[in-house]
Amino acid sequence: MKSSFPIIQSQFAPPPIRQKFIQRSHVNKKLTTVTEYPLTIVYAGAGYGKSTVLSLFFQRAKTAVSWYTIAKNDDDITLSS
Repeated sequence: MKSSFPIIQSQFAPPPIRQKFIQRSHVNKKLTTVTEYPLTIVYAGAGYGKSTVLSLFFQRAKTAVSWYTIAKNDDDITLSS
């Protein structure tokens, strides 16, 4: 069955790491236990570096990760049959 909802592949992959970024060692220390939990939610305003710090952490940890980037239209819970 074909879904009527578009799937945006970039929402399911961590963003690429840019050449220049701010290293936040205090955040990295807090992330060391993130792999002990089945789900981690990181909440902060736009531009705080959430995606960058998590992407870099998982890249360095060489661990499997499931990624989903929430988009603006994700708050529309209209269901179709």
